[in-house]
Amino acid sequence: MTALRGYGMSTRSFETDKNVVGVATHPEIYHCPAGHVLTLNFAAIADEVPDTWDCPKCGRTSHRDETAARRASITEGDLSVPTMSPRTMVASKTPWDMLLERRTMAELEELLSERLAHFRTN
Repeated sequence: MTALRGYGMSTRSFETDKNVVGVATHPEIYHCPAGHVLTLNFAAIADEVPDTWDCPKCGRTSHRDETAARRASITEGDLSVPTMSPRTMVASKTPWDMLLERRTMAELEELLSERLAHFRTN
């Protein structure tokens, strides 16, 4: 197979929508204490719909019940400062951190000396 310059296999799906049947959905509205309104579509046959959802704009907990959102806005304090959602607040690891999870410093030093010796002989 000839490689095409700039052609990314992982960026495109070659599947079609042929013979795909969509499922019926219904919208649910969530109210954020900061005043954001979020509309999510859930399957009509869903067993349960969550009462709360993390607001994608500010990270606060949005409620299906607008009254609960108003009560939360009173207790939360300064709503102009965005907060991070606990679900999206993932400690980012650097490649070096991931490497240190797999190998010890002694192993890394040994690999480095092997590779340097290989490059010096070639």
